[in-house]
Amino acid sequence: MSADRPFSVSKVLGRSIPIVIGTAKVDGIPVIGGAVTTQVVTGYSQQTLTTLQSLNDFPPGTRWVGDAFSRKVEVPQYGTQQSAMLGYLLAFDPFGDGYKLIRLEVNNEVVFDAENGIGASETFRFYGGDHTAVDPIATANIGANAGAWQRFAMVYLSGFAADSAPSVKAVISNAATEGGGTQEIVWTGATPAIFTQNAAGRAAAYDPTGDVIYQLIHGSAQVYLAVLDTVTHTERYRIPLEGSEGYEPNIEWIYAIRGSNFVLVRFGSPTLPDLNIVYDVTTGKIVSSYTETSTNFNWKIGFPFGSNYIFTGYAHGDDPPFPYALIDITGNISIGTVSDTLVIGGDPVYGRQTAGTVSFFIQSSGGTVKEAVFDGDAWTVATVYTSAGVPTGAWYDPQTGYLIVFETVAGAYFIRYVNPETGSIADSVTVDRNYFITTGTNATGNERYWPKPGYVMMTEGRNDDGRVYLLNIGSKTITTFAENTAIDNIDFTTGIFDQNKLAYYQAFGDDVWTEYRLPNTIPGAMALQDLITKLASLAGYGPSELTFDGFAGLATTGGLVS
Repeated sequence: MSADRPFSVSKVLGRSIPIVIGTAKVDGIPVIGGAVTTQVVTGYSQQTLTTLQSLNDFPPGTRWVGDAFSRKVEVPQYGTQQSAMLGYLLAFDPFGDGYKLIRLEVNNEVVFDAENGIGASETFRFYGGDHTAVDPIATANIGANAGAWQRFAMVYLSGFAADSAPSVKAVISNAATEGGGTQEIVWTGATPAIFTQNAAGRAAAYDPTGDVIYQLIHGSAQVYLAVLDTVTHTERYRIPLEGSEGYEPNIEWIYAIRGSNFVLVRFGSPTLPDLNIVYDVTTGKIVSSYTETSTNFNWKIGFPFGSNYIFTGYAHGDDPPFPYALIDITGNISIGTVSDTLVIGGDPVYGRQTAGTVSFFIQSSGGTVKEAVFDGDAWTVATVYTSAGVPTGAWYDPQTGYLIVFETVAGAYFIRYVNPETGSIADSVTVDRNYFITTGTNATGNERYWPKPGYVMMTEGRNDDGRVYLLNIGSKTITTFAENTAIDNIDFTTGIFDQNKLAYYQAFGDDVWTEYRLPNTIPGAMALQDLITKLASLAGYGPSELTFDGFAGLATTGGLVS
């Protein structure tokens, strides 16, 4: 068979079909299907509602700008789009082992990478050869006798926008192991109450260098620190925090001082002093503290600077308006001011490090992105990017050196790759929706995103369904890293998302933290003797007819047989 209408593709009659032994890359051969025309959202127009209007008065897909109190909505505009509905043959499986999909590229863009936790960014279905299911595209084109195409590894593209038949390349393996799944982190102490936004968000902190989640838990008289191990999935221990007596639930924040035995805890209270305390996590004893007077500190991010550690955030008071906390190697804390004039428009994100300076980036309320640089004595603040519209998020990537800025300009959405040295746009991606970097609000917590270098984690909106997306800066592709559409983003981003571990952790609405490890497939080495045995079987030689000498310990990733 050969796919065409309305695409023009080369005929497949006479083409060789590869066999993979181990792990190898194959080119997909379009064999069945064609294209369809569908209705899609091409953009949005913004409207202000009258007092008598609601979302029900507009087409499906209309959404609030910000929240319902804004009374502004984005109304979808529709157009048509041609999409591929094609089946591609990847390889034949003469052994009956079945293939695992490791990586998939469509039109030379990675849309799935099981080794790196990149979920599907395009709609496709993979069949490894040991399947029995019949794909709907095969049924639609052949009818009731379509069959499952057993012993053939197949990929079906379903809805990939294209004017011509897309190219498909895949890495498949019959020597791979699969991981993933969920696992609760078991309490050894008493089970706490159901976690709310505050209890799961700002009352929990993550230290990826120590593989721990620090969780504040209220006892009858004081606050306890529970140390949760993300490797053994158990609570290591629980200790009372000195000086926490009398503070009320849901008015505390905790921040990990990564790679140390300290945490920073802020206690707020309408009746007691607002305290910033550095604790020793092994004893629960106070190492140092700072008592707030007329301010209300909301720390956001922390990062190392030499042998010290710095936190920055906001102060909802009059002095200082934009503070920082410097914690030395012994745990002593001192509070200072980054800027008296900086007016923020979003959350700060990690910046650049040199031998003698460290920085962070932040959106200002005037449509610019600024960089605050600390040299050990003082801060300097400078504008590094001026938007032609409204920035909705920013992230600095240490691998590429780009400042990634999300912005809306005249109703269109863009991802800008900015050179922070010059403020110029090095590259730009047009997207169909607004993305945000919500690294921490009062409800969701702080330091929730831990992408690999070369990637950015982001959300689609502040009130949309619970999803965290992953931008591959190099390929300019956006994939889904984690989702729970039963809750909204404010609740979902109380979780902790770590691309390096291919996992995320969630507690909201439950009384336990659960690790959700992304489905992953890791190709393993195949013994060279096994590879030759399989290869010889294709020529009619059984295992008893083969003799091996000196092959012990030799392995290979495998290859192709045409």
